[in-house]
Amino acid sequence: MQLFFFDSARVIAKRNRKRPSGSGLFDSFDDWNRDLSRLNATRWRVTDANAEYKVSETLPSYFCVPIGLSDVQVLNVAASHKLCRLPVWAWSHPDTGVSLATSSVILPGISKPDKSIEVAMSGMTDVKSTYSQVQILDLDETCSPRSELDASFTKLRQLHTPSSVKEMEANDASYLSNLEATGWLKHVKTALLVASEVTRVLFDSKYSVIIEEQEGRDLTCLISSLVQLLADPYYRSIAGFQMLIQKCWIASGHPFFVRVSACSRDEQSFNSSLQAAPASTSILPRRKHHRSPSLHSSKSASCNMDESSVFLLFLDCVWQLLQQFPATFQFSTFYLEQLWQQVFSAQHCSFTFSGYHHLASILDTNGDVALIRSDLVPVWDVLKLRPLSEKLCYFNPLYRLAHSKTPQSHAASPVGLLLRDETEGAEVAELLAKWHAIHGRCCMRLRGFAVGKAVERVEVAELLRERSQL
Repeated sequence: MQLFFFDSARVIAKRNRKRPSGSGLFDSFDDWNRDLSRLNATRWRVTDANAEYKVSETLPSYFCVPIGLSDVQVLNVAASHKLCRLPVWAWSHPDTGVSLATSSVILPGISKPDKSIEVAMSGMTDVKSTYSQVQILDLDETCSPRSELDASFTKLRQLHTPSSVKEMEANDASYLSNLEATGWLKHVKTALLVASEVTRVLFDSKYSVIIEEQEGRDLTCLISSLVQLLADPYYRSIAGFQMLIQKCWIASGHPFFVRVSACSRDEQSFNSSLQAAPASTSILPRRKHHRSPSLHSSKSASCNMDESSVFLLFLDCVWQLLQQFPATFQFSTFYLEQLWQQVFSAQHCSFTFSGYHHLASILDTNGDVALIRSDLVPVWDVLKLRPLSEKLCYFNPLYRLAHSKTPQSHAASPVGLLLRDETEGAEVAELLAKWHAIHGRCCMRLRGFAVGKAVERVEVAELLRERSQL
């Protein structure tokens, strides 16, 4: 028996037409070049210096660098940064030319950036703009540490996955104070405030911004995607939101493999097992998709220390914005819930691997590479195969087009800032709510059973035993 992921991917691929080059997965030159053209980012270019992952194994084969930076300089700049993640392009203002870039921190011992790094930074401003300053924002200082975020998420899921009905009733008695004690909404607020501040720097101060963190593939993905969501109305459409996640999370190398614990073992043992396993062995765990939990058990002794809830934090931030600006998003809350469920699915390649290099390394050790490459499908193809009645729920009925052009168009989209001033950004961050459809799902099932009858107590016990085995 082959791996469930590859086996399922082939079934889905047969029901989809062959994907043309430049289809929004940001694994080709055309994808990046079209995004540059859409935003009129004339001071940036697409480089293939990483085509064989000689620059960085955590970056995609193609990415955008300042036009004045040669491929040789790209290698020199990358060598100065952790994981060789040099400043790469994320978004540009189509009118002023100010840009947003992401990177990891400069390695210790390099006191002064070399000339190539200076060229990369100074080349971020468009020639038609009179502004040339670049601000560097260290997210390790401005955002909550990942350790605190994960501790809050652990408390959050413990609050919503009680071990008994008695514990559930005790949690319910002081639920709001317990929810505040988890600190989760504080992290949502911090992320929204930082994103709105970066957006104001781009729009009001008209400075280009480089956001950086230690490895440059967790908090940078979070803040970069939120900034683009606030700044560009195209990313608030369904097609644009898919491209945003594909560009800022999947192509940028967010380590989904270890962050969401998609497999039951760590990356090294997974790779070694995949190489040594006979054809009849299944490496990926069998999942029962009817109970793919948003809050999977935190009580497992083999919990991966690299697990993180950064991507859920992003989806929660988007949900908060959708609650407060319901007419500006084409997709619905149901679409966000379905997307989160797909994080735990093994039917696609999007949230299963830690970037394109990791995916390529797995394929290269699995034998028939050419066949499997042609069969791989992204999560978006899986969502397309849902029943029509369900797909209609992806759309937000309150959404209104602000411009005559449809958001699916690849033409240059007009800039539409969501949070226009500091006061509005602070108000949004204060009016937060709990995403009950995600965080409270398990509690709802428990509450439905806990009415005192013996047979329903048995159902509660069975449900708890099932959850402990997830």
